Amino acid sequence: MAAFNKLLASTALAGSLTFATLAPAFGQDVREGEDLAAALNRVANTQNVEILYSPDVVAGKHAGSVSAGASPEAMLQEMLAGTGLAVQQTRPDVFVVTDPPETGGNARTPAATRTGPEEQEEAATFQETGAPGSIEGRLTDRNTGTGLAGAVIRLANTSIRTVTDQRGFYRMPAVPPGNYEIVAEYVGAGQESLTIRVGAGEEVDQDFTLNPSGAETIVVLGNRGGFLQALNQQRNAENNQTVISADLLGTFPAESVAEALRRVPGISFERDSETGEGDRVSVRGITSEAINIQLNGLQLQGTGIERAVDLTGYLADNISQITIQKSLLPENEGTANGGLIEIETRSALDYGERHFSVGAEHEMPDGDVFGNESQYNASAVFQINDRIGIGGNVQYRNSDRRNFDVAFIGVDAPVLPAGYTSFYSLPYTYNFPFDEALPDRLITGANHFIRDRSVENMTGSVFAAWDVNDSTRLRAEYQHISNEDTSSVARMTSSTLTSSTDMPIPELGGEERRRTYIRALRPTMGIADSVETTTTDVFSVRGDTVFDRWTFEYKAGYSNTTRDISRTTIATLADINTDVFNLLDPGSYVVNPDANGTDRIVGGVVDFYGDGIPALALSQAGRELLFDPDTHYVTSATENEGSNSSELFTAAFDVQYDFVSTFLSSMKAGVKYDDSSRTNSDDVLSTNAPTAFYYSRTGSTRQGISEFGGGIFGDYDFGVIGAGGLVLPSLRSGSARTIFDGVAAYAAANPGSYRVTDNRVDPRESAGALSTARTDETRLAAYLQAEVEIGDLTVTGGARFEQIETVGNAISSPIYRQANGVYVDRGEFMDTGLIDYFDNSGQNDKFLPSVVATYRPGDNWVGRFAYNRTIFSPSLIAVNRPLTVVIDQRPGNETATIREGNPELDPEINDNFEIGLERYFGDRPAYVKGAIFYKDISGNITNVLQVAGLADVEDRVNAFLQPLVAVRPDLALSPDTQFYLQRPENGEGGEIYGFELEAATNLDFLPASWPAFLENVQVMGNVTWTEAAFGTDVSARDENGDTISLNLDRPLANQAEWAGNFSVGYEAGGFSGRLLYTYQSELVTSYDEFNLNTIVPEFETLDLMASYTLERGGARYIFFLEGDNLLASGDDAEVTNGTGSYGGEGSPDFFFPTRLQFNGGRTITVGVRATF
Repeated sequence: MAAFNKLLASTALAGSLTFATLAPAFGQDVREGEDLAAALNRVANTQNVEILYSPDVVAGKHAGSVSAGASPEAMLQEMLAGTGLAVQQTRPDVFVVTDPPETGGNARTPAATRTGPEEQEEAATFQETGAPGSIEGRLTDRNTGTGLAGAVIRLANTSIRTVTDQRGFYRMPAVPPGNYEIVAEYVGAGQESLTIRVGAGEEVDQDFTLNPSGAETIVVLGNRGGFLQALNQQRNAENNQTVISADLLGTFPAESVAEALRRVPGISFERDSETGEGDRVSVRGITSEAINIQLNGLQLQGTGIERAVDLTGYLADNISQITIQKSLLPENEGTANGGLIEIETRSALDYGERHFSVGAEHEMPDGDVFGNESQYNASAVFQINDRIGIGGNVQYRNSDRRNFDVAFIGVDAPVLPAGYTSFYSLPYTYNFPFDEALPDRLITGANHFIRDRSVENMTGSVFAAWDVNDSTRLRAEYQHISNEDTSSVARMTSSTLTSSTDMPIPELGGEERRRTYIRALRPTMGIADSVETTTTDVFSVRGDTVFDRWTFEYKAGYSNTTRDISRTTIATLADINTDVFNLLDPGSYVVNPDANGTDRIVGGVVDFYGDGIPALALSQAGRELLFDPDTHYVTSATENEGSNSSELFTAAFDVQYDFVSTFLSSMKAGVKYDDSSRTNSDDVLSTNAPTAFYYSRTGSTRQGISEFGGGIFGDYDFGVIGAGGLVLPSLRSGSARTIFDGVAAYAAANPGSYRVTDNRVDPRESAGALSTARTDETRLAAYLQAEVEIGDLTVTGGARFEQIETVGNAISSPIYRQANGVYVDRGEFMDTGLIDYFDNSGQNDKFLPSVVATYRPGDNWVGRFAYNRTIFSPSLIAVNRPLTVVIDQRPGNETATIREGNPELDPEINDNFEIGLERYFGDRPAYVKGAIFYKDISGNITNVLQVAGLADVEDRVNAFLQPLVAVRPDLALSPDTQFYLQRPENGEGGEIYGFELEAATNLDFLPASWPAFLENVQVMGNVTWTEAAFGTDVSARDENGDTISLNLDRPLANQAEWAGNFSVGYEAGGFSGRLLYTYQSELVTSYDEFNLNTIVPEFETLDLMASYTLERGGARYIFFLEGDNLLASGDDAEVTNGTGSYGGEGSPDFFFPTRLQFNGGRTITVGVRATF
């Protein structure tokens, strides 16, 4: 009885419970017709019998007449006569007043609650015999009516538990009949409980609301509410996952989903090399190509030659929640080698009866020269009734930005090791620097880019939700994303030409070596104007139906992405001028006599401006040459066109059965079918925008820039990015079409002045002709999954079957260069049938086991062990590259190479292991979470030039050429021919391992003597360490000078070793603010046998978000200020690429920047959002 009395200490989850005690002489204290609640309370004040009832059940009802001297149960039945209420005796001297349903079942049991974690004793559970019943309902925030996701609903002293879904609904499908204490646990609010009775076969409908007068008020508004929901969901998930709520996405000043995701543990972020925007992510060391990204359950597709999904079009404001699944169950995607990222939009039933919101924001970089960005959004949602909701939203973003790129031009090893005359003949045994006394490169010039970019993004969606009945829920969504990217990139290349010769090296005590020197000046210029339009349409329908202990989930969808690219490019040249001693600044360059005593310039040909920007150190004569428009003449004018698309149809069906068992909890099975197709404008699969038409200068044609009219050529002062004194000539932004049309007119009036190439012809007639490639993939997946409970241990596991069939279509075309250097005419290939279309096809079947063991020894501890196998399909280039036989019969160069794709490639296989431990703090929004992971990777895809040396390669080449040789015997191959094969193969693989650690807490645990405002401060942080041992194949030379395939044991490319962030937030009243620091260590994008690796340097950002919420007249207004990348100014260079020793072998450590970018530094965004 003591345990039960403790339940009556405070407000109930489902409403405050009132209790009373009955006097033995019950009837004498009751007056007929009086208020029922008052009667119950008045007669019970001095008695020792308890009555439990909910105030809303007895509200408005009146007591009936009662007979004195009757038993308490009989008295209560008389008292409730005519009210429609019933009474149950649940224990001796304990009675419950209920409102029974008209047709039985769904009885709402009034409940008592207990106040907090100090009340540890739980009510006993009385179970009865009979068919099991069920309990279902919804947990909501009483203040807002919003569903609370991720809360644990459990029956005390049993193993029965469940978790509320995204809308706050829960269901316990197999509950033995009896009386129970039902407990709701929500991190940040402690736990509450109530009593409930389940009859045999009865369906009990029990909704809850969190009481704002309890230990903590939970309001699902602002960052803290979103954080709590995310925390509860990941705490109670079956596997390791990270949940990012919409509110937390809004906390981060980010334009795209990729930039918001870089704050997530285990995720590194990849920036676009030109724009600097975050467009892709990698998870736990796995590249973006191997990450499965879904929108409302539908897998998103890349376009053209890429599997990776560009996330720049998916803006954070349009999203309800993002979940990153790191340890996968059989029901998850088997092709998610790097992880599964699920993007969810909000249900139309989540907004309330009516919702209308509008918002606007404006972003400004550090300096007007970098442009600005504006964004506007609006949404409207209506509930037709409690079960049907419809809505839509639209979001428009306009970005007009300018950024600057500087690319270094130079020679990494200007002095070669003794005995070598060419860098390309060096054996792999050398590591740079080849001599300790010569650790530096020779910088010979630079490319300076000015990029103007205008982006218009329109994202719109319509959505509907229909709760058909208590058992079936349906959702439908359609989303349209249109992104138009217009850019103009002007390039000025101020550089020199080099040669090499033997000379005594002063740094080596006069030892004679081969050294690079400056031999001529030849500046070039260019302009590239492009329009790239990407359109994505995603339509999905999904739902679930509950029938007894069966749960059915189903979905179908269609997505289509089209990417059209149109680009016009102009390139200019200048005459080679060898008067370098007069054109370069004599006060800067370094002279070294060669072995014949001739002075050579071997260094000092560039000066540096601002934050490390290189430019040629020119004399006055050199500057006059550079700035003369007649110095520069058009050498080529090119049109590139690309139209690439991807299309996907998908359908899936899942069924789950819940057992009444203390061991086997549930079984789940499902099947999924995907049918996708991709097209690419170029069957070589080397670019998304192949050359369609171009003019190439011939002979002595010199069409100078001045001939295209005024305003085409001018000066640009780089002082706007802190490079005071640096002024360079530049072509005007957007002038490419003007110059192209001028070239076309000149070529028409002067036949022979330009060689004209049109690749928009029959691909059998021209080697460079455009030929569309198509790749079809059909994927069938099925899985079986079971959940077993053994005390506090839950084991979920099973297996998934994946069948992937790939069919590619492309054109096969040989290239034959004869001994005299002349190419064989394509007409001869056509006549002998060597040019034709062909199909590549292959199929792979894989079984993928998975098991996740979750141990919950208490309310706040979670331990996890997981193993699962995943696969990664090869790239489209690896699978569907067309067969090409390349013959070179020039004396001394006799080679025959087969280049082809390999549709029979096995997918890369990952065996993933993980051990994790999580600690939560119940009534406080705090947690600590850590995990170590290990990935054993086999069958990674390699593609290097192999010296075949095998009869089958020679036989294949000869068989291929046989029809041609039959009519042209002189084209038979020389016996000195070396045979090569370039074909992707499965490699040896490698391993990736690391750990993740994350934690968050509010400072409300500090002593009362500390400043009061600290209880509203929240600190969060995470760090991820990733290491790898991975075999990387490169083409190299051995000590005999022969080409070999070399396997380098290196860390995984494109993965940072360290990534993490730390933030401090504050919320009080209507104010919310967060300061966030993010760090990512350097990573290697490609490895070199000499340790000259290509590196993306480390970077760090400091971001700020502050907002104030004001409520007036039923409307809510949020005013916000965001600061992004606060540590950088517009004059600070971001080193986006470099060459260095990181990740390789040898010493000493070195790093040379190769590319600088100026994106405007810090940006400030101001905005307002209004909700009505």
